[in-house]
Amino acid sequence: MHKILCFIGISVLISALQLYPARASNYKLLALKGEAQWECSSLSRIFDNGNQDSFFFSGLSKLQKAYQAAVTDKIAEQDRDHFSWILKNHDYGVSIDFILGGAFVRVRKSIEEDLPRRDATTQSIEDWRILRRLAAQEEYEKRNCDLLKPN
Repeated sequence: MHKILCFIGISVLISALQLYPARASNYKLLALKGEAQWECSSLSRIFDNGNQDSFFFSGLSKLQKAYQAAVTDKIAEQDRDHFSWILKNHDYGVSIDFILGGAFVRVRKSIEEDLPRRDATTQSIEDWRILRRLAAQEEYEKRNCDLLKPN
């Protein structure tokens, strides 16, 4: 009986150790989903489809969990490179919320840079806005943002 219980205990321990890296690496996936939702939020803002806030807050929640896991050393070793800039900034005393603010600005700027720029010599502001909205909508569809919509 004792051998059976010992075997079961060892089996449970081995299973737990095998699951830990998979569970820990989910923080990287969570962070990637959060950033993707912020990208969709930025695109939604430009072509005004009404999803900006839901994407933003869902992405924020995911990134808060992932970044908090990173600074409390709950991430898998293989994911440390992905979170290295967060860990470095946090080591300097920068709060998670401040880091998230910077990350959102970076994501939003990246989206803005991918959209058409206005040529003031040939385009009216209204023509440029229309072109930009269409490009944002096309990018929204290309990135499959509807699949990332929070429930």
